[in-house]
Amino acid sequence: IRHNERFGAEGQRLFEVGNVFHYSEEAQMLDHVREGTEIGILISGTQEPKTPYNAQSTNANIFLLKGIANSLVRRIGLPMPQYGSLNSELGRWIRAKEYLDPVFSLAIHVSDKLSGIMGKLARNVAKEYDLRSDAYVLLLNHEVLFDLARAVRLNPSQVKPLPKYPSIERDIALILKRQVTARQVEGSIEAEAGDL
Repeated sequence: IRHNERFGAEGQRLFEVGNVFHYSEEAQMLDHVREGTEIGILISGTQEPKTPYNAQSTNANIFLLKGIANSLVRRIGLPMPQYGSLNSELGRWIRAKEYLDPVFSLAIHVSDKLSGIMGKLARNVAKEYDLRSDAYVLLLNHEVLFDLARAVRLNPSQVKPLPKYPSIERDIALILKRQVTARQVEGSIEAEAGDL
């Protein structure tokens, strides 16, 4: 990233699929080292420049990264991911938490399985690598996503008849206490809606 920034790259989008090694509590073939495949995505700087069609440029942020995660997960046929705060249940990514800004970091769950983490690189990490712009990182567990996608392919959902009535969309605004998370609001709506 630093090299590209020095040569005038205003924004960057990088990805890699590769094998990574983690400490495991259980003995593995090579002591307590476990090998797994992960998908890594990094965005930084200007993602969409200012043009006659864009009133202002779009910089990398957590919401843009969340959209990338949603698109990737939905593209392989899985349900929309759920996001929550990083807690002690991070498994293989427990150490990665140290490299992310705690305010701008999330755990990603697909079908109630921890599937990845995402967030903004912590200020001390960005300073150590001499980065000029904020960098956002997404790490996904390829094995978990593959197993979930395979299960969906082996047991496809049944086709449902089209609804008798047209859909209605309404936009509402809610004023809530800071302690109430978006996930809690979604959960309450889903619980009350039933099988609509």
